[in-house]
Parts: sequence; structure tokens; C-alpha cells
Amino acid sequence: MSESKPVPARGPETGRGGTAACGAAAPQDTDHPLVSVIVPVYNGQDWLGRCLDAIAAQTMPDLECILVDDGSNDGSAALCRDLAAQDRRFRLLQKANGGVCSARNAGLAAAKGRYVVFCDQDDLIDPHTLEYALEMQRAAPGGFVVWNMTRRRDTFEQALAAPLAYTVRPLGEMQVLHRGSMIFVHVWNKLFDRQRVEALSLRFDEALGHVSTYGGEDEDFVRRYMAGMAPDTPLAYSTAARYYHARDNLAASITGRALEGSTEVYTLPEPEPGYLAHILNDLTECEQLAPGLWQADPVEMFPFMRQHYRAICYGLWCARQLREPLPKGFWRDQRLQKLLNWCTANRVHIAYWLPLRLRWRRMAERMYVWSQLHDANFGHFDWLFYYIEGARRWKRPDTL
Repeated sequence: MSESKPVPARGPETGRGGTAACGAAAPQDTDHPLVSVIVPVYNGQDWLGRCLDAIAAQTMPDLECILVDDGSNDGSAALCRDLAAQDRRFRLLQKANGGVCSARNAGLAAAKGRYVVFCDQDDLIDPHTLEYALEMQRAAPGGFVVWNMTRRRDTFEQALAAPLAYTVRPLGEMQVLHRGSMIFVHVWNKLFDRQRVEALSLRFDEALGHVSTYGGEDEDFVRRYMAGMAPDTPLAYSTAARYYHARDNLAASITGRALEGSTEVYTLPEPEPGYLAHILNDLTECEQLAPGLWQADPVEMFPFMRQHYRAICYGLWCARQLREPLPKGFWRDQRLQKLLNWCTANRVHIAYWLPLRLRWRRMAERMYVWSQLHDANFGHFDWLFYYIEGARRWKRPDTL
């Protein structure tokens, strides 16, 4: 773990007017900024101001922000134009409407920075994001830098005052530890090396990024960026939520609009024979691939644990559907006990913990089924179990 001294936090919403420079010095050489921040813009005037204020307030001033107006027909372009006139770190590109992938690709083509960061027009980044990302990059030379995000404004506000803290682990170990998380899915919580982007001729797939595809462009880009990275590539990760992915604007979100109009019917999968033994063996393999697994920060570990708890409940359901006996000594198996004891020791709430701890097999199976079917009962019992456990004495991590 590496930690820097706290830097005084600055709020991301300082009002517009003449605050574009936000007290930060302009870069010495605007032709060679250290970081390019790319923001695709489309009819976002209701949210764009807060996003641009947060970028203008960065404590690392050596940046350019490329605002790509993708054919907006509201006041977004005028807002961007005014800011670019006040603060030379901001540039406005205008193009015919082509979608988020097309806009990001235009930004990549125009970028001059050594590194690239993406931000959506309706979101917020911590004013320390670029400063901290570069410090993490120095600790992981030739590696990849990733930070956490949140959909909760209160969690984001708490992170503003938090000093930099992060871990550096081999990529292969991180991929094991973050099974079940989404840290490798999004583009807006990462520092991309533009030299690697250009060496790979990497651009967003413009066939993606539409309501009909439920987005998908971010994960595709990240997957291709990481292709060929060796398992020992250093990856620096901070659990602090330095990015706020706003949920007050689903109309502007591709995934939100897709889900809003979705007629998808959720169903249960086919049961898999021998799944309980498989998931316990998988946990053993994870321990071998990631020796520091159980010493990881509880917030970082949470998605991994949640995924394995759910898999155990799925395995119980499979066994019942197939009329299979449970593996011999299942409830006393040391691997299952490690999972259960982890929640107890760290006071971390996972919805499936209490039924498994009390060996309420039927309830554990129901929790899996309700989760799979997106049944409201899952949330009701999740919160009920949380209060039974002691509520405020247990944590509910907010992480990818």
C-alpha cells in the first residue's frame, strides 16, 4: 500500500461565471499537455456545467479538455464555447451526430496528451483525480492505473477529503481479485497511455454505443487495450470513489434508455451438475493465483466475495433441481467457512451471508432465485438481514 499526504479538497461545483480557471495555473505548453480529458457532448446542458467545473478544478493543471459536441441542438455547444474562450485548457470540436463512440474517436484523433482520461458529460471527477492518477502511474511504471467509482453522491463527497491510498499488484492477481467487479468494464475510471492506444490503432467500435446494444463500447475498448498485457504487468488501484457516475439523468444514459424500454423477461438458467464442488475448487484455485487474496482491503475484496456467495447459493439451487446430494462435509468445508468468517471478521454485509451462516438452505436458494429474476423480495430480505446483523455496525461497501 502506498499513500500520499492529503491535499486540500476542492468542491467540484463552484458555480460557472468567471470560475473556469478555478485558481489553477494553465499548462506551460498547450501543444504538449500531460493529460487529455475527452468529454463527448450531446444535449447535456442540464448537467454539463457541473462536469466541466470539476475538470477545470483539477489540482494537476497540465491538461487539455477536448469537448466533442456531437451535433447537439440545445445550448451545450454555446456553453462549451464560452468556457473555451475563458480557459485555454478547453477545446471545442463540433461534428455531425454520430454517437458516443464517434465522438470519443474524434477526441482521440485530436488528443495531444501523453495520457488520456474519459469523462461523461453528466458525471463528476474528483478535483484530485489527475494528480493522483499520475502519482499512481509513477508507482506502476509501464502499468495500468484504475480507480473506483460510485453512483452515490454521499460516497463521492466523502472521497473528496480522503488522501490518496492505493495498491499495486500484478494484473493477473488483480483479475482474480476482481472477479465479480466491473473495474475492467468502464473507460472513465482509468488512465490510458496514449502511446499504447496509438500503437494498437485503438478506437471505439462505432457499431456499439447504441440503445440497441445496451452500450458495450467501454468494455470492448478496455478489453482490446488490455490484450497482450502480461500477467505480471503492474496495476495500481485505488478503492476511493474518485468518479461519480450520476443516476439523476437516465434519459441521457444509453444503458438507462435501453433498460427503460426493455421488454426483457428474466429467467432461471439450466442447473449445472456438480456445481457446488466446482465453485469450492475455484476458490482454491483463486487462492493459488492470488496469494494475497485474504489480506486485500475489504472494500476491494467485496465484489469477489459477493460473487462467490451468490455462486454457492446457485450451487445449492442446482443440487436441489438435479436431486444431487451436497458434497460430503459441505457445511463444514474450510473453504466455505473462510467465506463466512471473512464477513464476520470484517463486518461486511452480503445478502447471502446470514442464510448460509445459519444453514437456511431454502432461504439461500430463494435469495439466488430472487436475485436472478430481479424480484423485489431480494432487496426486502437483503435489508432485513442487514438490520438483523446489526445495521450500522456492518458495512455495505459501495464499489464497482
